[in-house]
Amino acid sequence: MKFRFLLSVIGVFMVLLSAAQNCLKVTSAAFSNPSNDGQTWQLDIAFTASGNKTLEVNIYCNNVLIKQDCFQHNGNGTMQYTGLSCGTGLSTLKAVFVPRTGSCGSAQCGNSSVVIGGNPLPVAFESITVVKKEHQIMINWTTASENNCKGFVVEGSDDNVNWTTIGKLDSKAANGTSSGPLDYSLVIGLPVAAAALGMGGLFLLTLVRSRWARVLALAAVVVAAGACLKDDKAVDLESGAVGFIRVAQYDKDGGVQYSKVIKVVND
Repeated sequence: MKFRFLLSVIGVFMVLLSAAQNCLKVTSAAFSNPSNDGQTWQLDIAFTASGNKTLEVNIYCNNVLIKQDCFQHNGNGTMQYTGLSCGTGLSTLKAVFVPRTGSCGSAQCGNSSVVIGGNPLPVAFESITVVKKEHQIMINWTTASENNCKGFVVEGSDDNVNWTTIGKLDSKAANGTSSGPLDYSLVIGLPVAAAALGMGGLFLLTLVRSRWARVLALAAVVVAAGACLKDDKAVDLESGAVGFIRVAQYDKDGGVQYSKVIKVVND
């Protein structure tokens, strides 16, 4: 009985871990006014997805919902919404993107993102470099300016499609705003997947009292960690595999934008 329960918990844990790493992500979004009338707007978005993923789109004018959509897409893609009526101006437009775990109406997958019309880009990325040496990856980037910036999330990928968080840094700008350049540096030394699975293993071990059941739980976590690292080469520094790095910038209003993608090779 204990073994069956333990295996069920392990299965649920692995499913949740897999789902968390494979959400559709919006990489860019912007409002425009092609007719130049200040009344009718257009929203263009670009996104990345691995497999058939779902995104819910909610567009607001002055905090009133004017357009709602939900679609599924396989792979990277773009979407355009035209004829968005908003007479109160660009600054009152807002789009909220909510990735879903399955079909429309299913549970949320990962974090939602927000783009607000009329706001300047929260960050102007000036440069980004990645150096991999002696089982470490050093990521350096410079922002030319920052506006309402909360912080940065460094993401790694083995295929330039599925992205995993491998590090975070707060903005150096006072109150998130700076008109001058700021330099950032982050060194990554341990596979993130192993750390995540380690926490799951601690949880599993608290559920059982049998010595043999605990041994089985520990073995299952070790095997799962190995499998996860094989599927996530960008954060598996021991494998020597080529990966990809990008920096996601989050502003205080929940908006997100991404740096260019850097290909990682051994130094």
